[in-house]
Amino acid sequence: MNKGDSVSATEISTNDTTHLKLAAAAIALDVPLDDRKQYTSASGSGINGTRTIIHFKGKSPQGDSFDVMAKAWYNEKWLSENPTHNLAIIKNAFEILHKMADHAKGLKPYVGKKGIGTSVSTASSIAAATLVSIGHPCIGYVNHMGSVFWHFNEAASGDLALWEDKQVHMKLPNLTLSYVKCALFNWVDLVKFSKEDGIYQAVQHNGKTAFVSKHDSKETINILDKLLHAK
Repeated sequence: MNKGDSVSATEISTNDTTHLKLAAAAIALDVPLDDRKQYTSASGSGINGTRTIIHFKGKSPQGDSFDVMAKAWYNEKWLSENPTHNLAIIKNAFEILHKMADHAKGLKPYVGKKGIGTSVSTASSIAAATLVSIGHPCIGYVNHMGSVFWHFNEAASGDLALWEDKQVHMKLPNLTLSYVKCALFNWVDLVKFSKEDGIYQAVQHNGKTAFVSKHDSKETINILDKLLHAK
């Protein structure tokens, strides 16, 4: 199976999830949110705090609904047989990011200290996890000014430059690096949304999406409305 193909997995009967990483991956892979209720919150018996629920509806351009994608996400056999599929790469990127976070917290080393030799580096764990997930091994780390710098062979310099381009997902939307970067940042945003006093709403028009909070000013909402409807 090619990385951009449909996941072609057996369907399960849900289009809702509280799994923020899975939701972030599905959004990055263009599974549409339910335009009637993108995000809701739940609290009560058996729920610690408030839980954010993300709602999907419809299919991605590759023909995948959220429930199909969720089945693939939890199917270890499918993931092992399709390691180059974008969904599998994104899930691996999350696992790498988790290991790098543990390293940064001093819990468990991810790699050893960088040895002698030329390299390229980044202090962004999201950038580093993206690079590793698309095939660039991390060759070591250096602690500097309170940050962990992840080092890579110079062969990774091109992809690191692409990652650092804030418009890469617009310029090269079908690049695996773009999908992974979007998924990881989607997750960061969803975590922030879930902690908000009130859930953000995704407003969509002509393929564009804007997240609007109940805390946004009328002026901000008007600006977003103009951007969404701009030709």
